[in-house]
Amino acid sequence: MRPATVTDESGPGEAEAPRGEATSTPHPFEEGMEPPRIDDSSPPASLTLRGFYFQRADVMVSRRGADDASAARPYFPGLVDVNLDFRPQDSIRAYAVGRLVYDPLSPELSTPRATLDRFWLYFGLFDQVFVMVGRQYIKWGSSRVWNTTDFMRAPNPDPLGVFDARQGVDMVKVNIPFESLRANLWMLATGTLEEAPGGDGKLPDVRYGGAVRAEIALGTSELIATAAFLERRRPRYGLDYSLGIGILDFNAEVALVHDSETRLWRETPEGFVERQVNGTQLQVSGGVAANFRLGDLHLAVARLEGFYNQLGDDNRRLLTWLQSMGDYRPLFLGRAYGLAQFSVTRRSVYEPSLTLTAMGNLGDPSFLGRLDFGFVRRNVSIAGYVEAPFGPRGGEFRFRPDPTVVDLPATDLDLLRVGMSLRLML
Repeated sequence: MRPATVTDESGPGEAEAPRGEATSTPHPFEEGMEPPRIDDSSPPASLTLRGFYFQRADVMVSRRGADDASAARPYFPGLVDVNLDFRPQDSIRAYAVGRLVYDPLSPELSTPRATLDRFWLYFGLFDQVFVMVGRQYIKWGSSRVWNTTDFMRAPNPDPLGVFDARQGVDMVKVNIPFESLRANLWMLATGTLEEAPGGDGKLPDVRYGGAVRAEIALGTSELIATAAFLERRRPRYGLDYSLGIGILDFNAEVALVHDSETRLWRETPEGFVERQVNGTQLQVSGGVAANFRLGDLHLAVARLEGFYNQLGDDNRRLLTWLQSMGDYRPLFLGRAYGLAQFSVTRRSVYEPSLTLTAMGNLGDPSFLGRLDFGFVRRNVSIAGYVEAPFGPRGGEFRFRPDPTVVDLPATDLDLLRVGMSLRLML
């Protein structure tokens, strides 16, 4: 558990894809925030202004590392998006999202922070090729938590949260659909400003990259192949497959990598030394979900998901070292992870939902349990949760520094986190 941050626009009660149909990538013209709820009888507008308000109130209960006493700390992060959607023609669209984040109880966010979340221009060429240029939202992979083929940005630090606040990626994206084959070809080019090596005050470097992605629907299944290239990194390749059979949905993601986004370490008799990646390494995630009805009004979904990370290490002492070196990546530390989730949604005017999740590092071992509940009423969504870690102390989800590894400042031991959130479509 970490201090509360405004973090997947999907959450408890999210609608499932229609049964018997393959889940396809949305048309680029339809990307962006949820469409405004307007009267269909009104004339189409070329310029639309809408907004999104998200507010959380969390309390973290922990045991202080200094005196081993219990303490509660509140957080109150809020977020506002303002969206401009300009469509002068059917084949041209411009979209911009400005974001303001504020938390009066956080030293980092007590001064409001404004960012540009998305800013892109879309146009079509001869109804055959579709181009989107600028900062845009992108998410690849069919798994719920561990998207090994989502090569274009860093993993979500809070995948169980009700909102994903990661910013868009600056890129040029070209889509060529093949409707007769039920297939799509995507080509991407990216450019990211990064600090010059050594931090000596030089101007930031531009780090270029790109990807090619091909997807095809085969009956009730979908197969996706991806190749990603980034300057100063080895190429990465991925396969993503999803299949629906009756009430069951299966998915699997396989990533072939030759390096790591962060430094890797291993322990030797002389201490910790940097570990080199030799050969092709596997990162595999997959799961199965069962969708069934409970009576006439309730829809239930049970899901199991697992993740195998060949780059990981189950040495618990390594966690303290990674924290001290700044190379720790949540949920990508160990070799094997697992998730079990059960949710119930009632089809009514308020659409209430209830989700129970257990997730853990199986080699550590340490775990996290979470209960989510919420309901939706028109443009208002209210959700709450209770979250607690369990398992031996010193693991990934119940971290406390090991003083025999390195002398780190005393760290609080997380005991419980509770919170509520409010989402408004404006």
